[in-house]
Amino acid sequence: MKAAFFAAVVAAAAVCMTGCGSTAKKDSKKAAEAAVTEQRELSEQTVIEQLPAADEFEKIPDDAVDAFNYSVSELKRVCPVKGKTKRLYGYVGEETVENADCYVFCVYDQKKDETFYVGKVAKTKADDRLYLYDENSGYELVENDDEPCWSETVTASYAAEITE
Repeated sequence: MKAAFFAAVVAAAAVCMTGCGSTAKKDSKKAAEAAVTEQRELSEQTVIEQLPAADEFEKIPDDAVDAFNYSVSELKRVCPVKGKTKRLYGYVGEETVENADCYVFCVYDQKKDETFYVGKVAKTKADDRLYLYDENSGYELVENDDEPCWSETVTASYAAEITE
């Protein structure tokens, strides 16, 4: 009897453990966000004397406005602005990143009298991929976590139970 009870407990524990799922995707997202945060913190250590002149930037074309807005919202998620820091952006043109045409923006943070270079981001024209430029390794993809984990989705049977 004790053996059957013990076997049932072990089986129940095994079933419960299968619900934990793989954390590899979450770990890679955390690593990418940590890399972005680390790059931002390193950039804050070096204060640039002044912002580049306005003529070094280009006027944002009408078809790049949506890419700009997406880049701004994603950067707020990946590397949020702290305190009373003002975030500034400049459009620098188009580049090809990983065989995709992209709009490229430079990002600066300004706090009091200090200006920090945050980095350069590239947003693909065709989809919602965003790349952050790293001087050592080139452009790195910023992970998008808009897709919910399987455990966060409501199944049809659970939804039916809630509505009854």
